[in-house]
Amino acid sequence: MHNDSDSSSHGETPSRKALSRRAALRLGGSAAAVAGVATSAAVLGANPANAATGTMVYGTTMNSGTAKTELDSTHNYETMRLYNSGGGRALYANTGSATSAPCIVAQVSHPGADGNALYAENNGTGTAVFGAAFGGGPGVRGYSTVANAGVQGDDGGVGLGNGVVANVFNSANNSAALVASTIGGGSAVYAQINNASSGAATINAQTNGTGNAIYGTVGNPASSAPSIVGTHNGTGASVAGYAAGTGIGVSGTVANAASGAAAVQGVTIGTGPAVQAIGTRALDVQGVATFDRSGVVSIGYPNKSATVVVPGAVLTATSVVIATMQTGLTGVYISSATPVAGTNDVVITMSKKPGTATLPKTVSVAWLVIG
Repeated sequence: MHNDSDSSSHGETPSRKALSRRAALRLGGSAAAVAGVATSAAVLGANPANAATGTMVYGTTMNSGTAKTELDSTHNYETMRLYNSGGGRALYANTGSATSAPCIVAQVSHPGADGNALYAENNGTGTAVFGAAFGGGPGVRGYSTVANAGVQGDDGGVGLGNGVVANVFNSANNSAALVASTIGGGSAVYAQINNASSGAATINAQTNGTGNAIYGTVGNPASSAPSIVGTHNGTGASVAGYAAGTGIGVSGTVANAASGAAAVQGVTIGTGPAVQAIGTRALDVQGVATFDRSGVVSIGYPNKSATVVVPGAVLTATSVVIATMQTGLTGVYISSATPVAGTNDVVITMSKKPGTATLPKTVSVAWLVIG
């Protein structure tokens, strides 16, 4: 029917002998009609087929002009089957004009049907469906006007491979292998494991280069949301970092010199610690450390004690209070620093009053509460 042996591997320009009479072929309104694109002119036989405007002749080029050719069938599987045993394509379709219309349309017109509009099968090692873009558009695109996915990939319930794979094979290409974006209210990427016995990660990222395996950016300067969030409804960690080499398990950096925010923050509304360090050297602080359950209180004559209010959780009998004199005064020292359990009060008592009635003194006492 159509010989495109002189066409290049892409961007083919069919010869003027192309069978344009069937360029707009509608395969009987059946999804299987398009699925049967794996077929052969030999099945059609050597007899001419009648078209609406004349007789269709095989082995030559025909032109239907502005008229379309339609082939209808009541067969329960295929309307047309094409085979090519010569190594070429069984079907080649080309839209040669500057049009936005698709070259091939597959449609399931019955609203109750659950079959595929287009079905492609490959029993070899190649791709069942392959899309290549040599212009400015995507190689493959899918969209949906309802709540279903525009493009879906799965293993059919019996395979062992990946549902969807994205690769960049050009080492000079700095583009992402997979890009997802949305202007709606949902997530750009959503991943879920529905197997309750699975111990696999929902998202597994690996790099053999020198960059990050996962990198998160919030581009909206008005946003206060974190770049990466982990949520866990079980007993495990929401976010965990593991270093199998000599690097850091979890690292946080604030690159804005004007920012007063923490590089790493832990918050809890439970009874456990917001941050926990476990190890031979559990905590290594390089720089200034600040504690909000600490401060300095002044005690002046004739007082020898002071009560400080500790912010945060109430104190317990096991709370530890450290108090030290910031002012040197002979014979005056801290005799006790006592937490009042069930309250936020700490009573700091000195050995005696600072100074005398004729020469009163005031001393400063620094305090720190742990627990």
